[in-house]
Amino acid sequence: MGEIVFLAHRNDNTDTDSLEVLACKNCQNKAWTVVYEHRKSSFPRMKCSCCGNDGGNFGWVTDDA
Repeated sequence: MGEIVFLAHRNDNTDTDSLEVLACKNCQNKAWTVVYEHRKSSFPRMKCSCCGNDGGNFGWVTDDA
């Protein structure tokens, strides 16, 4: 599975506040563990706290990227 980067655009004239509750597709658990791997260039990875299912990588891209 490849890494997916979600890009965000912030505009002060647009309401972009949100709350997302993510559920594991395997067990429907809603608690996630964040794993910070030692590879310097990688994004943190989410794993389901209940069954260990891989939730993928997440993070923000810097302005100069």
